[in-house]
This record gives sequence, C-alpha cells and structure tokens, in this order.
Amino acid sequence: MLQAFSIVSRVSSEAFLLIVGEGPLRRSLEEHLKDLGIEDRVKFLGTGQDVPGLMNAADGYLMSSAWEGMPIVLLEAGASALPIVATEVGGNGEVVRDGETGFLVPPKNPELLANAMLKLMDLPLEERSLVGEAGRNYIEANYHIEEVVGVWEALYVDLFERKGIK
Repeated sequence: MLQAFSIVSRVSSEAFLLIVGEGPLRRSLEEHLKDLGIEDRVKFLGTGQDVPGLMNAADGYLMSSAWEGMPIVLLEAGASALPIVATEVGGNGEVVRDGETGFLVPPKNPELLANAMLKLMDLPLEERSLVGEAGRNYIEANYHIEEVVGVWEALYVDLFERKGIK
C-alpha cells in the first residue's frame, strides 16, 4: 500500500492516506514512509477512531491485503457508499464488483494498485459517487441482515435434510 501510494503521491499533490488501526509494525512502517518521502502525506490514526465518520468523510477506501477472509470493513466501506480499490484475494471479489463498485487488482503489485487508485481518483466526482452508490446498493441487496440470515438458514436446512434431521 505504501509503495503504491508513493507512486500516486508523485502524480497527485492532493492525495492523502489515512490508516486506522494499530499493530507491531507501525514503527517500521513510519520509517518506511520516510524512506519513500511520503511521511507528510500518510497519517496513522491508531485505534479508537470514529471509523464511520472517517468513512463518510473519505473519497474512497483502499485495502491492499495479500490474503483475506470476508472482510467486514469492505462491507462497511461499501455500505458507506465509498468506491473501493482492493486486492483480489479471499472474499474481496465477493464484495467489490470490479469496474462497477470499485477496482480489484492482484495482490503484491504496487504498480497495479497505484494505477487503480489513480483511475478512481481521476473519475469525475459525479461518476465516483455513482460507483460508491452502486457499492451501497450491492451491499444492501446482498448483505442486509435479513439476506444473510436467509442464506445461513438455507444452509442449515440443506444440511439437516442431507443428514435426515427434521
């Protein structure tokens, strides 16, 4: 993510990256920011932040994972109508519809990640808003609590029927 953002920051003087969370690599990542010359464009916010408020203020959401399960944070970003740039790993492709609700790229490829970030940034505001709204609509249609409960219920019913349990 940081390598990709360093590419983006050379192209766009208006790009800033906010990172929410905390972990044991923070110090080394802060040093890496200095090496990349982007320490003034990236802020580590730590934990305990108003994540919904930050999402509502952001222009987009970025996830550069090398592996994932089903990331709840992508569901939250989509529900917040944020257009998303993410790596195509784990459940990310189930949440982000490439070219429709955001952009997916292969993992561990800073150049392609930067290109997708720039592609999103280059969209006119109205078009970027439409991408975010498409994401919100997709999340509401496929991940609303009633929908999720229905999917789980159908799985259990199918399992019980296979096992002969009534």
